[in-house]
Amino acid sequence: MELWIILTIAAAGVQAARTALQKHLTARLTVFGATFARFLFGLPMILAGLAALAVITNQSIPNPSAVFLSYAWVGGFVQLLGNALLLHVLGLSTFTVGMTYTKTEVIQTVGVSFIVLGEKVGPFGFVGILVAFLGVILMATGRAGLSLASLAAALKHKPALYGLCVGALYAVAAVFYRAAALSLDGGYFVMRAFTTLAWVTSAQAVSMAVWLQWRTPDVLVNVVRAWPLGILVGLTGIVASAFWYCAFTLQNAAYVMAVGQVELVFAYVASRFLFHERMTAQEALGVAATAAGILAIVLYG
Repeated sequence: MELWIILTIAAAGVQAARTALQKHLTARLTVFGATFARFLFGLPMILAGLAALAVITNQSIPNPSAVFLSYAWVGGFVQLLGNALLLHVLGLSTFTVGMTYTKTEVIQTVGVSFIVLGEKVGPFGFVGILVAFLGVILMATGRAGLSLASLAAALKHKPALYGLCVGALYAVAAVFYRAAALSLDGGYFVMRAFTTLAWVTSAQAVSMAVWLQWRTPDVLVNVVRAWPLGILVGLTGIVASAFWYCAFTLQNAAYVMAVGQVELVFAYVASRFLFHERMTAQEALGVAATAAGILAIVLYG
């Protein structure tokens, strides 16, 4: 099995743990506060990791160019914008429609990757991505009680359009992170990935701190007070991001995003066997399709 696949599966697994911890932190803080905690407590960890990597490998940290900073900072800003729009989608009465359309990030990444980096996916790889995407849609609509017809009809309404925008923003962020890492001169792929993550996390932490200080300064104080759980959120968040960035550095972001959908498969299997939740026939078909698409990418992409 290729290294990028292992890294992507590891990223999806750790991200699931981070999401669970962040939900607990959100109960004590606002959603923005919990998100900021991820960057605030994760930043010193990635900086320490980057320094340790430089010492262990005896490599110098790559110097950032204007091109690198453009890709890294725009990618970081776009990701934050996607997070903010996602929160808006969650606040809508028909948020399930919007959330389903956010899953189009997998398909949209194919187009963004081609436009930005000129990277194409092979015919079997594209079929795998398409099958995995359809599986995710089947899972999402099955759990939300939506039909594919109603989902298509919803395209004329704002929730679906917002969801498409969220998917596009996340696709741009993923491709820009890969572009930033590839623009660095030399260095082992882990060094380039860690360097990119350090610059992105720094920009995100600073920009969120400024925004929170302007809008809700009390949240900053509450984040610091919640440091025990905040450290765990920061640790799992930065480890998951490190795996994602390493995978992005090694492989086309479209493939990485598609294989990353294995997180949903894990969640559904866990709900069935660990929590004894019933799975509808449509959800089971979605799990099977997603798994088959991922397998096609792994074997033939």
